[in-house]
Amino acid sequence: RVAVYRTLQEWCIPCPDHVIVDHLAIPSNSNVLVEDDNFIIFNGKKIEKPFVEKPENGDRHDIWIYYPRSIGGGAKKLFRKVVDSSSDFDPNQNTIRRDGIYIYEP
Repeated sequence: RVAVYRTLQEWCIPCPDHVIVDHLAIPSNSNVLVEDDNFIIFNGKKIEKPFVEKPENGDRHDIWIYYPRSIGGGAKKLFRKVVDSSSDFDPNQNTIRRDGIYIYEP
């Protein structure tokens, strides 16, 4: 996914507003990434919830949609269809994943 976004930008092809965050490259005491109940800020760019969090690898289908606390918070976790289900809602999941590279889109 990251390579696709970069190629689109290099060729001046419109693509969704987004930020790419490599969580493993951010020092633990850094304020490069700020997370709030209703938004994240990465390198000064603010992304308001609801937003989509996509893993870097397009083969991973665990895409999460985070909702602001003002409408109850939580996250819808999308995945490859299993029997008759392709998502679960987790009302307690309000913090973003920090275990790799993710793309965030409003």
